[in-house]
Amino acid sequence: AASTASTANASVARGQLSAAEQMQLAEELMETCWLMYARTPTGLAAEIAVFHTDGRGGVDFSSSQQDRHSLLRPETTESLFVMWRLTKDPKYRARGWAIFEAFRSFARVESGGYASIESVYELQVQLRDHMETFWLSETLKYLWLLFSEDDVLPLDEWVLNTQAHPMPIRRKAE
Repeated sequence: AASTASTANASVARGQLSAAEQMQLAEELMETCWLMYARTPTGLAAEIAVFHTDGRGGVDFSSSQQDRHSLLRPETTESLFVMWRLTKDPKYRARGWAIFEAFRSFARVESGGYASIESVYELQVQLRDHMETFWLSETLKYLWLLFSEDDVLPLDEWVLNTQAHPMPIRRKAE
């Protein structure tokens, strides 16, 4: 399996994957991101996960005690949005909704707003007194886009920068 992984990695690095192979890889990576949420009691992913490739009794990833917090990062919601737009597979919206509901259940502050979570493995969450700016500018924006119509920021006309700010794609005059 290691040689297969090495061959696949080399093919990716050289840009030698077909469009179908790239999509297959994207779907597999998206599944891994989803499982990082789905396998915790809160339904939210830990900040850091370590992947195990040595066959540890079926455990393929884990988080150490100090890495089990959540800063409410956007990368998975961004990927769900892109995969929805590319495939129209309803599982991406269903997973986005599950993540949104988990944020509402475990990261919401009584007085309003949201906060980072001390441990996604504890149902009695301890909130940190901090909300990252990317929660509003990216995480929520990608969730909103996931459930918006395709004519809201069509991806062939707009690109989203690293903070999810939309920028029009300029084309050279023909």
